[in-house]
Amino acid sequence: MKRCPDELVKTCSRLESGLRLGPDAIRPCVFSVFESPIYWEAESVPSTITKLDIVNKRKMLFEQLNDDHSEIACKKCLKVEVKKFSEVTFDKLGFIDLAHYSYCNLRCNYCAFTQNDSFHKEKYDGLKVLNQFDQDHVEFDASVDFNGGEPSLLPNLDEYLETFRKKGIRIRLYTNAIRYSASIESALRDGTIAWLIISVDAGTAATFNKTKLRDVYKIVLDNIAKYTQAVDTPKSGQVASKYIFTHSNCGDEDIDGFVRDMVRVKPHQIWLLYDFQDIDQFSKEDFSARIQAYAKMYTAFLKKGITPSHFYESFLDPVCDESRELVTKTKTAIELLTHHNQLKPTLIYPHRVISKKQLEQFLVSTDNLKLIIAPANIMTTKLLSEIKIKNHEIIIGDRSVQKENKKIGGITIKHYSDLEHEEHTHLIVTSKYHFSAITKEISYYLNLNNISILLIDDFGHKSL
Repeated sequence: MKRCPDELVKTCSRLESGLRLGPDAIRPCVFSVFESPIYWEAESVPSTITKLDIVNKRKMLFEQLNDDHSEIACKKCLKVEVKKFSEVTFDKLGFIDLAHYSYCNLRCNYCAFTQNDSFHKEKYDGLKVLNQFDQDHVEFDASVDFNGGEPSLLPNLDEYLETFRKKGIRIRLYTNAIRYSASIESALRDGTIAWLIISVDAGTAATFNKTKLRDVYKIVLDNIAKYTQAVDTPKSGQVASKYIFTHSNCGDEDIDGFVRDMVRVKPHQIWLLYDFQDIDQFSKEDFSARIQAYAKMYTAFLKKGITPSHFYESFLDPVCDESRELVTKTKTAIELLTHHNQLKPTLIYPHRVISKKQLEQFLVSTDNLKLIIAPANIMTTKLLSEIKIKNHEIIIGDRSVQKENKKIGGITIKHYSDLEHEEHTHLIVTSKYHFSAITKEISYYLNLNNISILLIDDFGHKSL
């Protein structure tokens, strides 16, 4: 169908540039309880697959999203946006969900692979698919959720890590950390792996053994500490410990044990979330016990001076009303407990929340500002394209080495650690969700008490 450049169409970034290389199929994405339509079943991925094949699948799905009769899942997703057809592209590589196998050395009782007894090695060559996109067609903020299965078991793990390193794609690698990997440590140390996420999901050896069928809780804790200690430069990646609340691990003993053990092994962040199945089951689930356990653990960490992250809100943006309601209920339970205990999250630097329009008015009416805009995300790109900058000095900051020296609108991206060599009057933050983490990281290199901080409230969280 021929479309006019100015025609308003429905689309989303995952449809345009995303790839979910799953154990069952290749598709644009999987978001929490939603699975997008299938491009190819795992058994039918062409051995001669080309970039044009992928582009044509994207175009076909795009047309289905914009017709009046197809019933694809994408039409129900809250991630769909509207923009001009001239702004739509299909030939880029942006977000990748790499899980093209289910082979694993655990049998977690909440995992669909365990429940369906569907563990298998890869049925198609994931690297061949990814290598259809050369470096010039990789988005500046491209990233990959590298999971599975268990990545440390891949015989060609080094090849995957080197591919992402060369293409400038940030890695979030998910592991159970039973098997310590020198390759993972090296990629974490040089920043190729931006986040190493270790799923623990228990606070006692007994619960770990019961839910995962391996008596290796202490080994996992030791490996968390070892990976964390390997992070020895400002440009290294970071380690997060993840706790998935299930029916099996909501007791006080596990809550207290996990908090105690994480304080001891010192990962850089704690990520909390719930287990999810398909959307029909999700809508019928009673999460009340898990919500209370989540709030208890969150509050217990605050008492230790640690503010956990809501993993689901951050990296698995809610895509349906039911999941957003669950996030709201969880935050309400946390607020009740924190208020009762007179607790507050991590210190947030004094700042002023302004709109995009107010920022533009400020920049036009003021001369000779030296600005840092952070992080280097889609919202920063949008901001720079929509406002008048005037004659101000601008640096874009980000903690990812994979974005370093790339450009947005002709402006070079610098690592936070390189900002200390410059003078700055203002820090402009374009991610409300990550505001605390961003200012904390930058404060290692700059005295933020001497810089005016502005938070743009039009955008919220989109990407790191």
